[in-house]
Amino acid sequence: MAQLRRRLRNMNNIDQDATNLNSPGNESDVPSEHSCHIPPQNMTGTPATSTIQNLMQAVDDSVSHYIQEMYIITDTHAEQMKECAERMKSHFQRLENERESKVQNVSAGEGSSRCPPTKVPPKHYDGLEEALAGAATRFKTVILTMVNKAYVEGNKAMLDIFLDGFWMGENTRSLVNHLLIIAVDQTAYERCMFRRLHCYRLKMDGVDFVGEKMYMSDDFIKMMWERTLFLGEVLKLGYNFIFTDTDVLWLRDPFPRLNLHDSIDLEISVNEFTGDQWSERDQRINTGFYMIKSNNKTITLFDEWYSRKDSSTVMKEQDVLVELMRRGAFERLDLDVRFLDTVYFSVFCEASRDVRAVVTVHANCCRSIKAKVADLKKIMHDRMTFKALPIDQNLQFEWSNHSACMESWKQ
Repeated sequence: MAQLRRRLRNMNNIDQDATNLNSPGNESDVPSEHSCHIPPQNMTGTPATSTIQNLMQAVDDSVSHYIQEMYIITDTHAEQMKECAERMKSHFQRLENERESKVQNVSAGEGSSRCPPTKVPPKHYDGLEEALAGAATRFKTVILTMVNKAYVEGNKAMLDIFLDGFWMGENTRSLVNHLLIIAVDQTAYERCMFRRLHCYRLKMDGVDFVGEKMYMSDDFIKMMWERTLFLGEVLKLGYNFIFTDTDVLWLRDPFPRLNLHDSIDLEISVNEFTGDQWSERDQRINTGFYMIKSNNKTITLFDEWYSRKDSSTVMKEQDVLVELMRRGAFERLDLDVRFLDTVYFSVFCEASRDVRAVVTVHANCCRSIKAKVADLKKIMHDRMTFKALPIDQNLQFEWSNHSACMESWKQ
């Protein structure tokens, strides 16, 4: 009887082990090279199939032997053994089904959701992977922003203000090492290289993005869609990223307020925070600042997003993403999305009132670069003023009005 009990315990342990093999907690947060690149021809016909079949046969043989040969076995023990055997066989079969599914996915070029397929960049993205690798962290995360000539020229260019934020911010200077500036014209690229930054020259045949593109103009909308296409390619190369518009001041390191190593796929800023960071309801998302992980779900989102370009000619890309969300795309793709509180990720549309907590300030709800520069200078001056105040006086501190941006809509 003792031997029988040991066998029952062992069978239950194996049953639990089979369960644990499929437990999400046992998946590596960072997939290994081998887990992402298994040639399909090496998966079919391997000992995996025969091993599982042998295990299932051994379970049947063992149960039959003990039920038939051991006269001291009770009906209860026999039923326990049969139930345990069925659970074990069920788990073994599930393992085999999942293995076969992975074979089919790899053969079809889909791969695992945790291991997005590597895609060779199109010709006009030559050198992109090397540029990303040069700026990325060891977790393949990079900070991206996009500039053209209008953002790098002038007495105090937008790019200069953007970089000043990293210099003046709290724990932000080292983050420049992971910043990759995407230049869409030669002037912007040369200015970036002169600043000794990580730079990538994005060439787009037949598209002129040199001058300022006024908000909601045809060229502005076209540029936003080209940006969406490009960022989708970054995801397909396996890189997570924070995308930040150049008119976003980084006053503090945002990473402590983000969740790079959790299960969240997308964390995105909003124009007006509803009070619930997990609810899609009434969220006015803003694509000027967000962090996204590279996986099959996010890659599919960007593909669907860009595929709507030609059927959404009067809408900018941000509005199309909102429409996708409202039609259930996030839920359908099983995306975990978090909407960022404007207390920390402030926008001109809804400015944070807590200067002690604010992480970034986005000069949105503003029509021109000239107005953005003027009001961002005020933000920087306000920030220095606040830091110089005695503790007993900074409680009454308030940001300056965004008067230049308000006036920009009248022009």
